[in-house]
Amino acid sequence: MSKRPQDDRLLKGFIAFGIAAALLHFGDLLLDSHIELFNGIAYFSFSWITAVFFLPFISGIIVAYIFGGGGKWLAVFPPLLVRVMALYQVTNSPLPDHMSREPVGWWGFFLILIMESAMIGGVVGEVINKRTYGRRAKNVVYKKN
Repeated sequence: MSKRPQDDRLLKGFIAFGIAAALLHFGDLLLDSHIELFNGIAYFSFSWITAVFFLPFISGIIVAYIFGGGGKWLAVFPPLLVRVMALYQVTNSPLPDHMSREPVGWWGFFLILIMESAMIGGVVGEVINKRTYGRRAKNVVYKKN
């Protein structure tokens, strides 16, 4: 029996998703950033900026590089899963001192920022993977001399 190309693509998708979700989860643990909790102006720290913009960007690059074409669309789902799991954990645990839960509207806004950052990383990952951007194949765009 021969393997269908769709099976490889599905496996690549699961691997890329898992690696990106692990990077985001363990990055949040290392940075000790809690997007779902608010503690005043100190909330907007370097670790928060890293968790909202840089980690999702890197995870998007990884997803698109592993998955290939269309990876920018898959790149938005690992941050969504990780952030929803973190929100569930925060809502079902006692709050630390001097912290409050982020209002759902603001949390949703930050979630959109995180997902957009991951998609931009996905676009960069596709460009790295393909060496060009667009629908046309590389051999159509560049002629061999």
